[in-house]
Amino acid sequence: MQNNLETELRSGVSRFSAYGKVSISADTFPTDAVKAASGYTYKRVSFPVSVGDNNTIYVQMMGGYSPKKPVIYARNTDNDPIEVNWDLRTNENILENIADRSFVKVRLEKDADGKLIEKKFLSEFDAITYMADHLKDGQQVYIGGDVEYRHYNGQIQRSFNMTTVALDENEDRKPSAQLSQTYLIDNTSVDSDWEDQLEEKKQLVVNAYVPQYVGKHEGKQIKKTLAFPQQFVLKATDENMDKRKAIVKRFLLTDEDVVRELSLLCDLVDGYEESTGNVELSDDLKELIKLGFMTEEAAEKQMTIGGNRVRETVLVRPMLRRNNGQPELMMEDKYAPEALVFLQAIMDDEEVDDPFPPEDETAKSTESKDENVTTSFEDDINAMFS
Repeated sequence: MQNNLETELRSGVSRFSAYGKVSISADTFPTDAVKAASGYTYKRVSFPVSVGDNNTIYVQMMGGYSPKKPVIYARNTDNDPIEVNWDLRTNENILENIADRSFVKVRLEKDADGKLIEKKFLSEFDAITYMADHLKDGQQVYIGGDVEYRHYNGQIQRSFNMTTVALDENEDRKPSAQLSQTYLIDNTSVDSDWEDQLEEKKQLVVNAYVPQYVGKHEGKQIKKTLAFPQQFVLKATDENMDKRKAIVKRFLLTDEDVVRELSLLCDLVDGYEESTGNVELSDDLKELIKLGFMTEEAAEKQMTIGGNRVRETVLVRPMLRRNNGQPELMMEDKYAPEALVFLQAIMDDEEVDDPFPPEDETAKSTESKDENVTTSFEDDINAMFS
């Protein structure tokens, strides 16, 4: 085993960004707060964002307070954790000492000069109330926020928690949704026959993990960063096959005595495959056309997008950061294998045999601010992943 490998996981980058059109209905936003059995009073909202042809992601926001201790947890300008009394959450004297990253930011209105006005909320509760009045169906927006993983009903859920919502005034922008995520790679993440898979299927599924802090689960105090199984996909074509194989060897293959920390930029895909070629209408659709319930054009469109559901996280490229002014890969052989502790093992006091079951649909970190630096080093990385 390598020396100085860490045995306790730390949180990493876990952010998302989306450009697309929102779908808002009359009952999207709550009119009143909800009071849980524990007394916790909150508002929660969730809605879809169309980020491309047949591709949609669901985003959410939730916030509130506990009557037993009505405070908001935030950070001050010195980055120290603080508690803000619920009744003081809009006090300007208090807010001027709060770190900018503690706020939810919403830009949906314009001033007299046509510039977007930024509203900052210390609690999601108030941001939801504001968006209910200003976010409209079909608006083109940018939405960014944190990604959270949790166990629920025996499965792992991935939530996209909004921290920024803004009108996108670039009408020519291509809709998209991307994930900036720190993954953990070990010697079992890539199958031994990976080259055959790439050549035959033109893709490789990587069985990785993400570090996620868990405070409590099913009433049990955890207070530990755990490994949550997550898959991502490396796509290939005949033309770039040699490059893809080089990527696997360079980034995704590790020794058995080490766990690699690797931060990646990925595309989020959640939609349906489009059929190609001639579309043959079913008898049921022909009957609907004959009875005037549907046009032939609409029926063909229904058939075109009615293919297999696709839910994938697709590797785009590694993420970069600055080190002494120079860009470097966010990659490190960092952990010992025993650092990969799973929730099930803690809850059951036993080892997890297979964190990637066959039917698994596995669906606040600081994001690197230096992804867009232009250097020969980054050019080399981009060329490798093109």
